[in-house]
Amino acid sequence: MRVRLTVALVGSILCVGLGSRARAGDPPVEDAPSMLRRARVAETVDHDIPKAMDLYRKVFAAAGDTDTSRDAALHLMDLLEARGDRPGALGFAKELSDRFTARLDDAMKRQVHETMARTLPAGSHAKSPLGDVYVLPAPGSASNPSPSPLETKILAILSRLDSVEEANRGATENDVMRALLPVGTDALPILERVLYDARPERARFAAQTLARVGKAAAIPTLIKAVREGDGFTRASAIGGLALIDPSPGVSPQFVGAVEQLFALPALVDRLPLLASALAPHLSTKECLDRFAQGGPPALTWLYAAQGKDPVETADRITKLSELDPAVASRVAEIAGRIGGAEWSGSLALWTPRVPGLPLVTRVALLDAIVRMKASAESEAAAPTIAKAIDVSGSPEQQAAAASKAWAHALDAETPALRLTGVDALATYGISPTISLLENSSRSTVFGEVVGALLGGKTFLRD
Repeated sequence: MRVRLTVALVGSILCVGLGSRARAGDPPVEDAPSMLRRARVAETVDHDIPKAMDLYRKVFAAAGDTDTSRDAALHLMDLLEARGDRPGALGFAKELSDRFTARLDDAMKRQVHETMARTLPAGSHAKSPLGDVYVLPAPGSASNPSPSPLETKILAILSRLDSVEEANRGATENDVMRALLPVGTDALPILERVLYDARPERARFAAQTLARVGKAAAIPTLIKAVREGDGFTRASAIGGLALIDPSPGVSPQFVGAVEQLFALPALVDRLPLLASALAPHLSTKECLDRFAQGGPPALTWLYAAQGKDPVETADRITKLSELDPAVASRVAEIAGRIGGAEWSGSLALWTPRVPGLPLVTRVALLDAIVRMKASAESEAAAPTIAKAIDVSGSPEQQAAAASKAWAHALDAETPALRLTGVDALATYGISPTISLLENSSRSTVFGEVVGALLGGKTFLRD
């Protein structure tokens, strides 16, 4: 039995050894990243495009939904289009849009989007990483008849934008705009078609020209583009809407049309831009009421209100209750702009930024800020408002403002915020009051902060 076991054991060892030796002679399996590197060498160094494409296809098939597979698909998309295989390039563009959107950076998304715009058949559309892509029907078709002489001339003028260098773009756009202005509203239907052009610069310029030439007549066209266009068309159209100036004859139509866009889920990330376009057509009160409703564009409404009527905006800020910390910091910034002081070089003294703001409102603004949780913005705003009160208030009001601003700085949670506040107070020349430093904890913090500002030399003000 022992002999048979030994023989069997030796046989097993020989089989394993021989089997291992056979497998060792097989070629190693190449991983996808190594194959991708070989494909890049074949494409860029050896200029062997068929070999490179074959390797890219193998990588794409083997690497799953990885960055390696994504890179192979991007190269295949470009090579197929360069070789005239538009359907093949479009196929990989759709794969990238469907499977890899989360792995595409902004440049890659634009690359896929523009490839789709160039390779889609006329009259069709597809979904890119940046939104829907629409391609106009072919000229001469039932839905896109052959261009008129006027359209031919306008397209020829616009073609000057296609090859212009970036340094000369502004001057060229001005020349093209001057050439199109005499055409007037006759140009609007043609510009509407250009608004959906695959070239983003053309679409942007078309939207701007629509707004400047058409004014109220351009509103429906631009609204439709925001609703139905791809990402580039949508952005261009919103930019065009922002160029339509407010007037009694335009604003009611503009407000009614633009406000409907705020309910569209696809535009959530564009709401601040839409608010910026809409705000000039609203009153200060209307902007402040929209700020009170909250949401993504809330601060846009507040900034707009500040530009329209800082006094009314300041009065509304003084009545605010609890705010989200991110919103509160921006409110503090705006309060500092309205209620603060600035140095007048010609007068060689500090003056209020908004001279017409009542002193009682400045005091209320400071009270509103010091009630907030300390932030870099509130630490900058409290001292400048305290200085404005110091310029125009009574001695009692000056002392109260200084105490509030210093307490807000010294009570901040972090050393960095305390340093920011005290540094700003020193800049505006706001001295701490005796009563403030009678508080032992604040007195200690004061010494530590001033010591830090002076490079470690600690002292307490008497």
